[in-house]
Amino acid sequence: MTTNTMVAIQTQTLGSATASVTFSSIPQTYTDLFLVVNAVANSGSGGNLCLQINGDTNTYTSATRILGDGSSASSFRNTTGQSNGIMVGDVLNTGDRFVAEIHIMNYANTTTYKTVLSRYNGLAYVSGNVGLWSKPSKEAINQLVVTSSSLQTFAAGSTFTLYGIANSDIGAYATGGIITQDSTYYYHAFGSSGTFTPSRALTADILVVAGGGGGGGNNGGGGGAGGVLAWAAQSLASGTGYTCTVGAGGTGSNGTSAATNGGNSNVTGGSFSLTAAVGGGYGSTYNTGGSGGTGGSGGGGYGGFSTYTSSGGSNTSGQGNVGGSGSASPYATGGGGGGAGTAGAAGVNGAAGNGGNGVNTVTNWGALAPLIQATGYGYNGYIAGGGAGSDGSGGAHYGTGGLGGGGNGSGTSTIYSGVPNTGSGGGGNGNGFAAGAGGSGLIIVRYAK
Repeated sequence: MTTNTMVAIQTQTLGSATASVTFSSIPQTYTDLFLVVNAVANSGSGGNLCLQINGDTNTYTSATRILGDGSSASSFRNTTGQSNGIMVGDVLNTGDRFVAEIHIMNYANTTTYKTVLSRYNGLAYVSGNVGLWSKPSKEAINQLVVTSSSLQTFAAGSTFTLYGIANSDIGAYATGGIITQDSTYYYHAFGSSGTFTPSRALTADILVVAGGGGGGGNNGGGGGAGGVLAWAAQSLASGTGYTCTVGAGGTGSNGTSAATNGGNSNVTGGSFSLTAAVGGGYGSTYNTGGSGGTGGSGGGGYGGFSTYTSSGGSNTSGQGNVGGSGSASPYATGGGGGGAGTAGAAGVNGAAGNGGNGVNTVTNWGALAPLIQATGYGYNGYIAGGGAGSDGSGGAHYGTGGLGGGGNGSGTSTIYSGVPNTGSGGGGNGNGFAAGAGGSGLIIVRYAK
């Protein structure tokens, strides 16, 4: 028996750049709401991610946050109202990829002010935020709007999923992960490592995605996507805890150092062990030499001058595709990392290689659309895209990340990482700038109702 599980109310995946996303006519039958934002800032700079409640932009809002950028920490308190709603995330600049998890507590009652807890993981900062909506009427929440303090737009492919936390058993036959459902299946989604424990013997389908590789520096190649594997009709024993290990994304080059591969993902327990999904290969870096890393999908090769280039990394059979080689002429550009669906493109004729595309269907599962709709994971309907190659010439000859969340290439201080929980590769970078990290992996277990 399970309690307080999440039910997906609505998912919105943007078809074009949009400044705000609205959830209205929210059912009043749950205890709390949980909103997951997996997005890219498409335009603007310096704004904060904000949440508007019942149309109130700033009159009754306040917030406290703690944040860090990897080298220092700070805190902030606002008690007098904020522009465009309660602050639930930190600084957004064009191209920033971020994930925010927003918990709206006791949203349906009419006797208390409403508390909002959020965690934000973005390009520049990681933060924890506590917000309060203190409207005197203490009315129930029936509308939420996600926007920013400077009305930046969110890019096409950004995904917003609203869950209701159920107050009673929704019928799932196991615990572990974020539990959602559709008309056919229960889904247990693990965005980080955890344990799946059936309360009865189950026949389940299992999707495993490894972490994406980090992008290479100094004319570097894009990171390869993490390996993607799916199994059908796996027998799982009642009461056995199955460890779901979700691979982290690889680190990007700091500009001269080598990037790293993504982490492997796997499900084990008792005598049960699946073949591990292999982390994506790193994009190669000019300073350290060598080909792109071998992984689930291979990383892209670096670009150089004259004959000083490298080839893309190789893939793991049945899990992904090879990376593309770098280019020397007429510009030094990196190759794209391989994606789960297609190989990374080579740098050619002065243009960096694009990342290989991810997949929207997988063997043993078929189309991923129902899964993405139910769980909110994936990016623009795909998973496991390759990171793109970089440009070291000072021009704008970067590649584009592959479908599914691969990071774009760069040649400036802007970093493009793979989207978290998609297994996508990070974008390479040039001219001594840091490159993008790979996106973390994902595990989803589903079984019939």
